[in-house]
Amino acid sequence: DYQYVEINPYEVDGREPGGYTKRALPLEVKRARYPSFVAASPRGLVPAMDADGELVWDSLQLVEYIDERFPGPPLLPRGDALARAKVRIWIAHCDNHIQ
Repeated sequence: DYQYVEINPYEVDGREPGGYTKRALPLEVKRARYPSFVAASPRGLVPAMDADGELVWDSLQLVEYIDERFPGPPLLPRGDALARAKVRIWIAHCDNHIQ
């Protein structure tokens, strides 16, 4: 069964719009607040996944794992190296600029 668990790995500041910041909580604070999440993500960063004890973290690795492990439409295009590269470019962009 799939279970989504929302966490906030960042400091909250009431002076910021919505209270959100990009200042990461110290790993020890994350361990105290979200022990099962930090068990799945050793650095305490999102995204991370625990699939029946199989722990995977970081965006590209998660996309590749989900693509290979679960049924459904492919997340990475098959037989098209350029299209696969473009997916990886977008994943890197999200990792570097959106999280």
